[in-house]
Amino acid sequence: TKSGDAGLFSSFLVLAPEFEIGFSVLAATSDRALRALVAGKIGDAVVNALMPALLEQAASEAEKNYGGTYVSTAEGLNSSITITRNKTEGAPPGLTISRFISNGTDYLLAESKASGAPNDPDIMPNRLVPTVVDEKSGRVAMRALTAMDAPKLSKGTISGILSADWTTVGGATYGALDMGLYIFDVDDDGKATEVSPLAFRTTLKRKD
Repeated sequence: TKSGDAGLFSSFLVLAPEFEIGFSVLAATSDRALRALVAGKIGDAVVNALMPALLEQAASEAEKNYGGTYVSTAEGLNSSITITRNKTEGAPPGLTISRFISNGTDYLLAESKASGAPNDPDIMPNRLVPTVVDEKSGRVAMRALTAMDAPKLSKGTISGILSADWTTVGGATYGALDMGLYIFDVDDDGKATEVSPLAFRTTLKRKD
């Protein structure tokens, strides 16, 4: 988002490249404070009208392209990941790891117990967020984050940054590899065919 003033005009230029949309707002009056307020309110109205539908469409496409169960094809290895769309009212938008079995161990359960607050879903690092898309190689990197930094109407004060995901992302490692990093291989249609939870050093194939 970019704002600016010139003469009697105030403006906002808003771009959302992930959705391939954008819009601009121009407001004119001799009252500088009023025109900035009006331009902002119009921008809010446009965003509130468009974003719910765009987010719903994006969530549906993400579920279609990445949702499902991924299993190990290595003999004797009991590992699988189930990725679903979180449809719970009030829950963070997007994809979530609903089940993760690593070599016979329930990883999400172990992670929950290790956190010290096993009944708090907000601190479970299972919300998948895209970080890097490499179209040439057909690979997409996602990180598993908690719900603490998920989009919400009310955000905390700056004093709360120490509990934010972006201050600790990549901090938990195993063998020098990020435990929250997942690499998806996708086909020409953008559908995932396999996923590699990097620190676990395995590749899981998507079931039909």
